[in-house]
Amino acid sequence: MKTPANTQPATANRPGQGSGAAVSTTVFTPPVVTPTGDGYTVKPGRPIVRLSAQQVGLRFGVSRETIYRWRAEGAIPEQFVTRAGKRKLLFAAELIPHLEAAFSDQHE
Repeated sequence: MKTPANTQPATANRPGQGSGAAVSTTVFTPPVVTPTGDGYTVKPGRPIVRLSAQQVGLRFGVSRETIYRWRAEGAIPEQFVTRAGKRKLLFAAELIPHLEAAFSDQHE
């Protein structure tokens, strides 16, 4: 069976996959539904931006392996870390001010 010339095989890399591209991920907290006297009030979920270890490393001028080591040593609290598969970790964007504060305390 011939495939049309304008299609790609299923195994082809898609943009951003396998190229080492650092892409942030945004997830949302679930909405909050509160019953009121005449119906319901719905507060939409808030966005949570997740960064790769490479993105966090670029921000501080270190490698992604250093970011993983900092996590293993306890310098990055678990509240900022989310698993994205077996090996990949994503870090909450709120980690950046936390690490900046830690660095400023060490250099004073």
